[in-house]
Amino acid sequence: MQKLLFPALRTLMTASIGCLTVIVILNLISGSTGAAAQSLLPMAAGLLALWLLERGKVSAVKCPTCATQQPGLRIPNSLRQTFLGGWTCANCGTEIDRHGHVLDQTVR
Repeated sequence: MQKLLFPALRTLMTASIGCLTVIVILNLISGSTGAAAQSLLPMAAGLLALWLLERGKVSAVKCPTCATQQPGLRIPNSLRQTFLGGWTCANCGTEIDRHGHVLDQTVR
C-alpha cells in the first residue's frame, strides 16, 4: 500500500501546486495582486509538503540483528522515534533508526 500511496500523493500534490502556480500567474497578469498574494501561502505550503515527502521516503527496512522486515506503518515506542523515525524490532527488540542502523542503547 505504501508503494502506491506515495506516488499517488506526490502526483496529486504536484498537480495542486501546478494549479496554484497557474492561478498566481494569471492573477499577477490581470493585476490582482491581493488574490495572487493569497494563493502564495497554499503554494508555499504545498512545496514544503512535497519537499518533506521526498526527503522522508522510507524504504523497506530490515532489522540488522535478526533480518526481520519492519512494517511500513509504524507505531513509535519512544519520543525519539516519534520525531526522528525508527522502529523497535518486534522479533528481537533491537532499536533501529529510520535508515536501518542499530541505535546505541547507552545513555549519554
